[in-house]
Amino acid sequence: MEQLGGSLTFRALERELEIVSDSAGVLAFADRVYRHARVAMPSGAPRDLATVCEQGVTRGVTFNGERLPLEADEPYISPAHFSFRACNRVFRQSFARSTNWLSIYGAALRIGDRGIVFVSASGYGKTTLCLNLLGHGARFYSDEFVFVRRSDRYVSGFPVRPLIREASLARIANPRLTALCEQLPPDLIAPERRSWSNIDITDAFGDDILAEPAPLGALVILSDEGPRDRLARIPASLGAIELALRVDSERTGLQRVADVAEALGDVPAYRLQLGELDAAARAILEAFA
Repeated sequence: MEQLGGSLTFRALERELEIVSDSAGVLAFADRVYRHARVAMPSGAPRDLATVCEQGVTRGVTFNGERLPLEADEPYISPAHFSFRACNRVFRQSFARSTNWLSIYGAALRIGDRGIVFVSASGYGKTTLCLNLLGHGARFYSDEFVFVRRSDRYVSGFPVRPLIREASLARIANPRLTALCEQLPPDLIAPERRSWSNIDITDAFGDDILAEPAPLGALVILSDEGPRDRLARIPASLGAIELALRVDSERTGLQRVADVAEALGDVPAYRLQLGELDAAARAILEAFA
């Protein structure tokens, strides 16, 4: 079966996304991680077509007929790593074409009655912090695909199965989450680094962990600047610039920055350097709960 492919269709905001692949492994990965998007769209919804080739010399991704470079042109490590990069890229391409939503590559939680959006470069602890906050009463939108509706700034998200790295699992110290990971085989997403993409967030934290849409309350940027484990307010204009780096959009350069500034340019923005996990969580809860 590993050599046989097929196709799957997903909901991507206002659009349908069909993924065709020569690999049953890619399709199984997509079906497992993005299963919450297996919802039928109304007849006539715009449709995107992605082709993901994992076998042989033709390995690569096309979207609506255009060849896409994978992130940083990383070398092939494993089927799981390739599936993760390829599926992530095509979903973001489809999200970028939705006109009524701002699609952000980040994380979002509902804390109290507001949606809080977290963005960062890779490796700054965004997923680790968000999973920790779920144990302190926050509710989950997504740790990867975040949406803000342009008309009213309501936050929602695409609750994909999070990529849980072994180092993050140790820091979170959630017995239920740890037990689930120990029961399932890890993925080889990076060399010599165990991680799991097969944990459903509701299995780890309960069915009520998924948040209802809420007004956007703040943007939190994780970085290596500023005081540790304390929120430092920054100008909203700087927040908009940081956000523009993480937005899925067909616009580029100054057009992208201007679009984000127009949509979210006055949203309160903060910078946070993550140090001690529980201390950072307390600072966030005190500010927004």
